[in-house]
Order: sequence, then C-alpha cells, then structure tokens
Amino acid sequence: MIIRAAEIEDIKQIKAIDQLLFEDESYPIFALRQLHDITNGLMKVAELDKEIVAYGIGHYNNEKQEAWFLSLGVLPCYRGRKIGERLTSDMVEDVKAMGASSIYLTVHPENEHGINIYEKLGFETQQAAENYYLDHSPRLVMVKNLN
Repeated sequence: MIIRAAEIEDIKQIKAIDQLLFEDESYPIFALRQLHDITNGLMKVAELDKEIVAYGIGHYNNEKQEAWFLSLGVLPCYRGRKIGERLTSDMVEDVKAMGASSIYLTVHPENEHGINIYEKLGFETQQAAENYYLDHSPRLVMVKNLN
C-alpha cells in the first residue's frame, strides 16, 4: 500500500469514495478542490495496485498549533486491512512534524470501527456533542495530545 499526498487528478476518485460512504453528507466536489489547495499536503490517498481505495483530509492551524482530521473514507471492500489506521497515523505524524501540539477529530458515536481506530492511536473523547453540525447529528469530539 502507498499513502501519498493527493493530486488534483485524484479529486474525482476521492469524491466517488466520499459519495459512496457519506451520500447526502458528502463533500461537494468544489469543496474537495478547495480543500486540496488549502490543506498543505494533508489531503492523502491510499493506493493498492494503483487504485485509490481510501482518503484522509486534515488541516493544521499554525497559530494555535492544533490540527484537525476532517474526513476519512475507506472503500467497504478494503476495510479490515488497517488502511484507515495507517492513513490516520500518517496524518498524525505529518501534523506533529509541522509543530502541532494536538489533533482533533469528530466521529459519530455509533461509528464503533472508527472510534476503535482512533482510540488505538491514542485519541480520547473530549466531548459528546448532540448538535455538533447544527443538524441535530451527534458527534464525539476526540483529541490526541502530541507533546
């Protein structure tokens, strides 16, 4: 498996994975294009046999020295191969090298598989929010301290 920074040519495949997994809550393609431009290499893809099978998107705020892991998606037929874990771990190492002292993420409280990945990598639940996205959708806010 190869994990690398996403290229502009990858955005349509990232959108396809995002759409398959998150349906109506998926990122519009224009937002993915803009995220590509502003994430400073923190939009990543995982490739197996030259096929993009997963993506991750992060953001680093230099002033606050904190990062956010915004999205993770792994094609269902590739789950169970630790691809999500490797993408997340890679993102943690990248933002740590940039100077981040902490990295945050949100996850749906029913996403046991995602929560297990994040806890295994040292993330802890900081807050349970019942209306995080202002649409009455619950989320856990998780954080990993990098110091």
